[in-house]
Amino acid sequence: MPILQFWTFHTWLNISIPSESSKFQPRGDEIPSELVRCHVADDSGDWCGSIVLDKQWVNVKKFANREFIAISEAKKFTQDECEAWTYYIPKERDQSEWDLFYVMLIERRDEQWERVGVGKVFKEAFMRNARWKEIMLG
Repeated sequence: MPILQFWTFHTWLNISIPSESSKFQPRGDEIPSELVRCHVADDSGDWCGSIVLDKQWVNVKKFANREFIAISEAKKFTQDECEAWTYYIPKERDQSEWDLFYVMLIERRDEQWERVGVGKVFKEAFMRNARWKEIMLG
């Protein structure tokens, strides 16, 4: 099996499942029906990002502390990713550029990691407990 081996920042964040009333409603970003947009929360439970995950995975895992890696910087949240501006960082929405990371939710299987989903998270939340780590993605 091919493996991509690299170093990046790694941290633990929480996945929060949307409420039942909004859980599977179609969004403006037109994500496929087998996927669902979930919330990402920091260690204090504050909203800090958004991630798209497989519905079946979400139904099994529920709210949980999960492992994330930073992929690259991100410019801003779309309206669908962040419906209400929370002032997680002390800036107005239109002043916040490049304050985010594209992130990947990963799970360990045997001796390597596998991608579960991708999203965006505030750098401030991600870097709070992040560590530089070697990843072998299969």
